[in-house]
Amino acid sequence: MAAPGDTGHRAAFQATLAQRNFGTRCHELAALGKALGATAKGTSPSTLEALLDELAGDPGSTQAFEERCRLIVAKAAGCTGYAKKLLYHNSQTVRVEAVRGSLLSTTDAQAAFISDASSRKLKKLLIGSKALRCSASVVDHAWQLFGVADQELVWKLLVKAEEEMLLRTWLLDRNKMGGWFSTQAKSPPGLPGLAQRFPLLMIDLVKELGLKWGWYWAKDMLQTHSLLVLRTTLLDGFTCGTGPHFAYLPTRSRIGFWETLASWGWRHRPTEMLDLCRELAAKTYAHPSVQDLAEKLMENTSTRFYLTTTQKINYLVNIWSQLPAAQKNGDQLSEFVAMLPKDLKEHRVDELNNLVAAFWKIVADVGRSARRELLVGQEAQPKCTQTWTTFAKKLPPPVAVDQFFRVLQEFDAACPTYKFMIESVCASEDGRHDRLLQRIYERYLKKDGMNAVRACSMFQVFLDCARSRDVIQSSFDMLLQHLGGKMELGLLQRVVSAMHKLEVDFGGDKASCTPQATMMVPVQWPRLVRLPPTAAPHSDFLLAVLHSGIDESQLLGKMLGKYGASF
Repeated sequence: MAAPGDTGHRAAFQATLAQRNFGTRCHELAALGKALGATAKGTSPSTLEALLDELAGDPGSTQAFEERCRLIVAKAAGCTGYAKKLLYHNSQTVRVEAVRGSLLSTTDAQAAFISDASSRKLKKLLIGSKALRCSASVVDHAWQLFGVADQELVWKLLVKAEEEMLLRTWLLDRNKMGGWFSTQAKSPPGLPGLAQRFPLLMIDLVKELGLKWGWYWAKDMLQTHSLLVLRTTLLDGFTCGTGPHFAYLPTRSRIGFWETLASWGWRHRPTEMLDLCRELAAKTYAHPSVQDLAEKLMENTSTRFYLTTTQKINYLVNIWSQLPAAQKNGDQLSEFVAMLPKDLKEHRVDELNNLVAAFWKIVADVGRSARRELLVGQEAQPKCTQTWTTFAKKLPPPVAVDQFFRVLQEFDAACPTYKFMIESVCASEDGRHDRLLQRIYERYLKKDGMNAVRACSMFQVFLDCARSRDVIQSSFDMLLQHLGGKMELGLLQRVVSAMHKLEVDFGGDKASCTPQATMMVPVQWPRLVRLPPTAAPHSDFLLAVLHSGIDESQLLGKMLGKYGASF
């Protein structure tokens, strides 16, 4: 379409209306509007309005369509304020376009809203217009119109306010919008914008009107008023609200707000979180408690500003140090020990050292008697304690055994504790920690009051866990020495049976998880056997062979040389 000159704008407009393609029609209307704007450039706004008025046709069935197209031309021409002429048009669609088409000035919008000539329906449309600003007079008039049945319309107007005092006057007064706001089951729209502009007001709404936190709007406040939000939620106890979906997956349930906030606080504001923990520790009752915050610290696995294991350990020890001395009892200590990280690999030496140092620093804050009770039980009734088992399971077996011996330097452990270390800490499928088993059993034999029954009973536990024939043989020799060369025949048979089974495993499918034997055949063990006088001759002969030496000149030595150790 050729650009029109100073005359003929009406004809060009009518020709464009005949275009049936919507996209082409809008493009040509915009070109006409730019041409009109260029024609009226440098003149008064009334000149451009007069040119636009010339486009109006006679009233008819297509008038609404033409008026909407004329608004498109006016928008392209840049004639701001032209929409006021169409606010009272008979067509609802024309009025909607006039209100929402960005051609309405703020002054005209306010005047039309307050005017008695405007209908209630038009004023509802004006509330949704960006041109209508929220002022005291506008809100008062809206309250008179919609304050009884349509208070959500007043809310739509209030969320556009730029003055905090105006919002406080209306929202914090339960006789005005405060009563409606406090009864809403769901958060009304517009809260993110209010949170960005008036964070202090949002805090008051949470405290006074029971507004539930929403992560979608509260996260913006954390950038500028993080301490205020943290204190209101974690210290003052206003925790109602929801966070995002778990792992930000829409199909998963939502996380509680205070849990989400605690996770954010430990990652972004750890210093402020530690200060809050100090204040929470001084309160008699608090939800969330210091322990709750400590748990959220150690459970934090977010990859956004993630916390390293060393940082978590240091923060946890810092939290423990801030607890009053009266609260540092056995139950609290057990809870903090349970929070320490677990499943650390042996090659992570620094983190393991920090973990061990943290444990002993926590334990050192209680008295010696309490420490004994937590590590090995009461002196009169020693036992395998929950605190020690929890800590030992967090460590690789070599480190756990070293810490066990550190405990033994101060206190004597009970038999169940040794059994736990053998069965639950050092036992392995491939025998890689069998030397640790032997080390613990050797220390067990040195306990005060050790008798044959206890020594043999613990050796059976040891035998069930060991996979190395060398370790079993040397440990059994150790037991023989402790018992003065005496041994119960049933235990000897069980040891020989276990070593035979391991020998079979080494030559079969379990060779990869069975250590190879390197020690000499224990030919001295058959000397423990004594046959009755009525024994068969061949049994006596076999025992005599086993009692002979392993030298090549001896019968046993010749058999071993011919058939190997399996003989």
